[in-house]
Amino acid sequence: MTITDSLDGAAHARRIAPNVLALAAANAGADLILLTGGEVASRDVYRTLLQAAQRGRAHRSSLLASYRRILALKSQAR
Repeated sequence: MTITDSLDGAAHARRIAPNVLALAAANAGADLILLTGGEVASRDVYRTLLQAAQRGRAHRSSLLASYRRILALKSQAR
């Protein structure tokens, strides 16, 4: 399970949009991407990741593997 630190600060420091950094993190294999910039920023990142998945810019097998790891983690928390 790979979880990022909040990407908002890193994006700001690198002068990169959070959605660009989040897509790079997802493509690098991050399972959970954390943001602290607020609801609007989170929605923008969500849309970017969803569009990337729909357009084939993210591997379906990697997304499914992340999804399974997230479900496994959630089941352990019960």
